[in-house]
This record gives sequence, structure tokens and C-alpha cells, in this order.
Amino acid sequence: MFLRYIIFIIISNCFLFSENKFVLPRNIQRCNLTDSSLNACILKNAQDSLAMLKDGIPNFQILPMDPLFIERLAIPAKNGISAVKLTQEYRNVLLHGLSRSKILDLKIDIYNNYQLNITILTPVTYMTGDYHLAGKVLVLPIMGNGTFNITLINTKSFMNITSKIIKKPNIEYLHIIKCDLELYPEEIRMQFENLFNGDPTLGTQMNVFLNENSQTIFDELKEKKFELQGTPD
Repeated sequence: MFLRYIIFIIISNCFLFSENKFVLPRNIQRCNLTDSSLNACILKNAQDSLAMLKDGIPNFQILPMDPLFIERLAIPAKNGISAVKLTQEYRNVLLHGLSRSKILDLKIDIYNNYQLNITILTPVTYMTGDYHLAGKVLVLPIMGNGTFNITLINTKSFMNITSKIIKKPNIEYLHIIKCDLELYPEEIRMQFENLFNGDPTLGTQMNVFLNENSQTIFDELKEKKFELQGTPD
């Protein structure tokens, strides 16, 4: 969903403007929707925009993206049979690394609800902040409150976005109807401080266990719905 935020900004601010009087950033060219090189034009704009979005674009009222601040991220325990039954809450989260992403492929179909398929590679993404965990991971109970660091290495993201053009007097904008996202990191590293009320032995053993089984845990959790607060609208 973080990448959805990025791509929404790129799409809505970089290439779909019906009014020539709209002033784009200097290094962003205007793409012609009927041009055969449309996909290449949009891909270049999107890649160039990532570096700009790192520190935000005040003239476009776009806040800094890297790090991206998330006030609260809540993930409830999964219902039914699951290897991971874990209630998670993260606060004051800073998400780093999105601006260093490389867009590998991008295709848009302007005649079919502006379907956008995009493949992105992010070398390193890491989140830091405060956490609360309670539940079970595989066969082991886990609980704790403290600070955390979760790092994803070489994450390949596949995204499919369906949109539509909303027309109002003197303005058109793109509205995202649906966004499907799949994430495939090569490696996942986790570190949770103060597990089991600060017990150094149990905490160390649990962090080792989490990292040894990080891919299984990630696969279990990435399908879940969550509540997010504090990112820019």
C-alpha cells in the first residue's frame, strides 16, 4: 500500500493532464496519450519522479516520501487455521528506501479503465518505530512492547491498478478504483527489542527464530488486511 501511494502521486501529477496550461516540474515531460511511446514516456516520468518525491514537492503540495511517516499500523490476528496468529500494532513508523526504487516495467491501457501494470525493484526498505505484539508464531508464543526494525532486501513488487478519469469543470483527475499488489523480497530481517518484558535470553532466541522463519511469517501476513493511519491522503 505504500507503493500505491507513490504510484498514485506519479500518475495523478506527472502525465494525465488535459490542460496544457498545467505547469509540470522542469524535468517531467508531458506524455501524449495517443503516442506509441506512451509507456516509455510514463516509465521515465515515474522513475524521475521518485527522486523528486524523496523530499516532497511543495509547489504540488506533496509531502516528503522518504522517509514516509506512518502514525499507526494495526494488523489483527488472522482468523481460522494459520501458522501465525499475531496481533500487531506499530506506531511512529518511519519507512525508508522507497525513493531508491527502480521501475523495471510499466504498461498502461488507456482504453480499459486505465489499467496500469508495473514492476518495481526496491534494493533496501526498512521500517523503524514502536511495536506491540501478542500471539503465536508457528508453534511459539510471542509478546512484547518496544522498538523494532524490519528490513526487506531486493523486494520485487508487482502492481495492477485500475482507474478512471473523473471530470469536473476545468479539471480532470485520475481516481484509483482498485490496486492489487504482490511483494517478493529476497531476504527479510527482523529485530524486536524488549520481547517478553525484556528477558534477554527469550528475546534473543525469539529474534533468531523470527529471522530463520521470516519468509514463512511474511507469506502468512502479507495477505492480511490492516488499519493504517497517518500517511498523506
